[in-house]
Amino acid sequence: MKIILLPYFGGSVRSYDGVISHLESYDCVPLSLAGIGGSPYSVRRAIGDVAEQIASVIEDEFVIVGHSMGGKIALGIAGEQPVGLKGIVLIAPSPLSPEPIPDEVRQSMLQNHGTREAAIATISGATYRQLSPEVFETAIVGNLAYSSTDWKNWLEIGSNEDESALLEGVKCPVLIMTGEFDANMNPEFLSREIGEKISGTRLEVVKGAGHLLPQEAPEEVAELIKNWLQSLK
Repeated sequence: MKIILLPYFGGSVRSYDGVISHLESYDCVPLSLAGIGGSPYSVRRAIGDVAEQIASVIEDEFVIVGHSMGGKIALGIAGEQPVGLKGIVLIAPSPLSPEPIPDEVRQSMLQNHGTREAAIATISGATYRQLSPEVFETAIVGNLAYSSTDWKNWLEIGSNEDESALLEGVKCPVLIMTGEFDANMNPEFLSREIGEKISGTRLEVVKGAGHLLPQEAPEEVAELIKNWLQSLK
């Protein structure tokens, strides 16, 4: 069974390096979200683009792990009930409803993207635990690799779109995890927007961590995934 890994907005195929290192017995396939969503951009197109990527690499059963923006995409794909999908893991996920990004934060991210200083500020603001220099640099490189079009598409369109009708189609097992100090994707919000709307959803809080859980707490994230996978058998 393959584990498909979708990163956060601004992340890359390297965003799950630490998690994958603790999932050595699993077939992990990290994907990029850069350039998805078509023109004109829409979340539905982004979901379709990623579903096509997944279809090109899977042969049998699979699960999707989606972080932040990747969680929104994972939920959307699950809502369409693809053959072989056994469940989804949502890490501090954006909901299918509009994401609660404060206007001042949204505008700052739009205006300042593209510089190393802005990338550092974004990553620092999303973490609670200190990242190693190597992990921090990988995050910076991933952030700067996003084009201005990708950046605007998500902040101006994707994060504001409401595709919550797709939740009705989510019938597979769902694990949600979030960081104790994630101000926006907190347990109460995620329970209200996702957990209470999907039967049997399990929610876990990672203590002493912020929004970038795969970078901040890779071993804990991997253990939660492994334990959850065992429960599916």
